[in-house]
Amino acid sequence: RSTPSNSSAASDVYKRQILILPILEEWFFRGLAFSTLALTNKSSLTVKLTAATISSLMFSSAHLHYDIHQVLAAFLLGISLALLLDYSGSIILPISSHILINAVLSHHLYEMYREFLITFCGGVLISISCIVTAFISWRMTD
Repeated sequence: RSTPSNSSAASDVYKRQILILPILEEWFFRGLAFSTLALTNKSSLTVKLTAATISSLMFSSAHLHYDIHQVLAAFLLGISLALLLDYSGSIILPISSHILINAVLSHHLYEMYREFLITFCGGVLISISCIVTAFISWRMTD
């Protein structure tokens, strides 16, 4: 019986972390939880932000196996991805953003992944930029 090489095992981990998990997480936390909580695309901003907060708490609780900084970054990312879903009306934008973020963290920042400044500040910056973009878009459509 042959055993997989380290590179093959690492490749499987990367496929799971970069492709499979983001698709499943976005489908569940944004596509199902956020969309159900927000009810319709005509919901008020308060309802949408409440739905984004609740679905993001659920998303961050799924990341409790990481340290507190990464859980907080997951919460902020969850809010951003919910707002991207609401803004775009399609699950494709949050999925592709999630895949991109996981790819960057997994490949380019692997050694620094657990450092506070990279994880937390990166999550905050990404979240703030997405929230600002969504807010500006909502204001432009009013």
